[in-house]
Amino acid sequence: MDESAKGFLCGLLRGMGHDGPLLNRAMAAGPDIETLRWADRKTLRHAGLTPRLIGGLMAARVSIRPDEESADLRRHDIKVLTIDEAAYPPLLRQITDPPLAIFTRGAAMITDNDLMLAVVGTRKMSDYGRRSVKKVTEGLVAAGAVIVSGLALGTDGEAHRTTLDAGGLTIAVTGSGVDDSSIYPRSHVGLARRILERSGALISEHPPGTRARKHHFPLRNRIVAGLCHGVAVMEAAERSGALITARLALNYDREVFALPGPIDSPRLTGSNRLIAQGACPILSGSTLPRHFGRDGQARTRTDEPTDPAGTAVLAALHEGYQTLDRICSRTGLETGVTLSILTSFEIEGTITRTGGRYFI
Repeated sequence: MDESAKGFLCGLLRGMGHDGPLLNRAMAAGPDIETLRWADRKTLRHAGLTPRLIGGLMAARVSIRPDEESADLRRHDIKVLTIDEAAYPPLLRQITDPPLAIFTRGAAMITDNDLMLAVVGTRKMSDYGRRSVKKVTEGLVAAGAVIVSGLALGTDGEAHRTTLDAGGLTIAVTGSGVDDSSIYPRSHVGLARRILERSGALISEHPPGTRARKHHFPLRNRIVAGLCHGVAVMEAAERSGALITARLALNYDREVFALPGPIDSPRLTGSNRLIAQGACPILSGSTLPRHFGRDGQARTRTDEPTDPAGTAVLAALHEGYQTLDRICSRTGLETGVTLSILTSFEIEGTITRTGGRYFI
C-alpha cells in the first residue's frame, strides 16, 4: 500500500471514530482500501458494508486529506503497517480479528524467531505482586523474550520498567494514539519515551491524536494477547482487564500462566481461578522461559528448583506466610530436609524469614 493510501486509511479510521472497529471487521471479509476510497454506495453495499458503515464512510471520506495525514504521520515518526505487509507482526496476523492496520512508533521489528510474552495484571499491586512482576520479568528478559504489556499503571508499568532496567526489549500496546500528546496515562509519557530510546516500540490500532476511551481497552487487550506466544497474569481480581486478556489468549490458542497467592487476597482471586481452570502456575522467574524451551544463561535470579522436594516447599510458600512445622505438614518432608531447602532458598534470596515464618 502506498503512502497516499495509508494516509487515507489513517484519516478514515480517525473520521469513523466509534465505528472504526466495525469497519475493521467488515474489511476483513470484504472491500480493500481502494474500494473504500473511491467506490459509490451501490458498490460498497455489494462489498458487504452495512448501511450504517456506508453512511459513516461516505461522510468521513469527504474531509480526508491523505497528503496531510501522511505528513502528520511523518512528523510524529509513526509508521502504518497493514496486514498484507511482511513487517506486520506474524502472530497478530493469525488471530480471528486482527487489526487490518496498526500504527507503530519505535525501532523494534517483530520476527518469527522472537519469543513474545505478555505480563499483565492489576493497577494496584501489593508488595508481593511487585516483587513477583520483577522476578518473572527478569527471568523472561534473561531468556531473551520480548516483553509486551499495555502501558497501564501498576503491573504494566512495572513490567516495562523492569525489562528496560534488565536491558531487555519491550513493546507497549496503547488504548490511544502513540503520539506524545495522546499517550495514556499521562504519567507514563516518560516511560513511553524511554521504551523508544531503548529500541522498543509503541503499537496501537488508533491513529495519532486519538484519546484513550473506555471501549478502547478491551480492543487493546486483544492485540496484547495476539502479539504473544503466552500471557502471564500476575495479580488479577475477579473482574479485571487482565482476565479479559487471558480469555482472549485462550481463544487464540496461546499459553496462559497465572501467579498463585493467598486465597483471601482479592487481588489474586482471578489469578487463582485461572490456575483452577488449568492455567500454568508461575512458581519462579524461569517458569515461562522453560515452558517455551528458552533456558537463558544470564539469569539474575535463582532458577526454579528441579527437585520435587524444592518444588513442594515453594508451592507451600506460595500459600502465604508459613512456619517450619506447617511447611513440613503441607509437604510431608522431614524437618531436616525442609530446613536445608529453606536455608538454601534464603541464602539465594528466593525467600525471607521473619518471626519464625517464611515467605516468598
